[in-house]
Amino acid sequence: MIKRKQYILENLIYAVIWLIMFIIPLAGYSFEGSIHWNDVRKFWVRLLPFVILFLLNNYLLIPKFLFRKKYLLYIGLLLLSILFLFIAGPIVTESLNPGSYPKKEQIFRKNDGNHPGEENRPDHGKRISPYEKETPPFAKKISPQDEMKPMGPPPPGDRKKGPPLMQFPKRWGPYLNGLLMAILVSGFNIAISLLFKSIKDAKQLDELEKRTLRTELNYLKAQINPHFFMNTLNNIHALIDIDGTKAKRTVVELSKLMRYVLYEAEKPLITLDKEVEFIENYIALMRIRYTEDVEITSIYPQAIPYIQIPPLLLITLIENAFKHGININGKSYIHSQMTIEDEHLLYSVVNTLPTDPISTTGMGLDNLRKRLELLFGKDNYMLETYAGNGVFIANLNIPVKT
Repeated sequence: MIKRKQYILENLIYAVIWLIMFIIPLAGYSFEGSIHWNDVRKFWVRLLPFVILFLLNNYLLIPKFLFRKKYLLYIGLLLLSILFLFIAGPIVTESLNPGSYPKKEQIFRKNDGNHPGEENRPDHGKRISPYEKETPPFAKKISPQDEMKPMGPPPPGDRKKGPPLMQFPKRWGPYLNGLLMAILVSGFNIAISLLFKSIKDAKQLDELEKRTLRTELNYLKAQINPHFFMNTLNNIHALIDIDGTKAKRTVVELSKLMRYVLYEAEKPLITLDKEVEFIENYIALMRIRYTEDVEITSIYPQAIPYIQIPPLLLITLIENAFKHGININGKSYIHSQMTIEDEHLLYSVVNTLPTDPISTTGMGLDNLRKRLELLFGKDNYMLETYAGNGVFIANLNIPVKT
């Protein structure tokens, strides 16, 4: 749809330009309220080769050769078209129809009755070129002695000039002017076409980047779901042999989480209260598995504002804490806190580190960093992690609009 609108706009610009060119002679050859249509038609006839050149260049040469990077072939065909339309074509037409182009006129003098005695002149009936000077009948005869006398500086028109570097016959003037104008018209045509092509390429590149972004985000989100459910199913598997009743309750809590993932996580944005509800359901699921030896606390704003964030963004920090922060042989804790300040959401998760850490190549935090960079850009978010003194701290700061 966008390409079609751009194509229509480009052709509309061309149509307006050529319409103006055809209207100009109507005003230029209008005198005393009447239009000299003969001069207007002559102007339109002289304009016709330029129209043909434009149509050939814009709809054939540029899309078929210039845009396909066949530059030498394009230049060659364009020059051949110009030479044919503005040099070879007019010359052939002139040779076939000599009377159609101006030549040196030959003037025949004859007695029209207004100059009596002219028929007795010796040059009567003689062909005289307009470039030859006629001796007036009253000119004074100059003797050879007078010819030797200096007559003062010659008139400006009779002064001798040096040979020009290049001298074209006068008949070539219109051809050269048409050639230069054709090159100018082609240049404007190329400039406008390249301008619209650059706009189209920029839009296509922007659309491709957005499509790539959506694809990558969907890929990362698809990795989160299996990763999350794998950990949850492992928890249920461990509970089946320990406490069947807890295992059943775990399945119920898991169904709530699956409902969120199926119907809410596919949306680009969700409200913060639904994300908090999802986190609390996950924590409730984890409480079934772990005993009172694991201290779990969560602090949220007293009134959660109506703001939207990308789904499955905060759960990664909680899931990482449960996966790597539980000390089987001693006390463990997981503390989380959420605050909203100056249109920024701050989420902090602190958990203990096990005495015997398990080497793992988990993808949770790595995927979270990639998603944050794609969603907010490199400089518009903050994710800091710290591990030491038996604790692991993760602080997340993302922009939100309240």
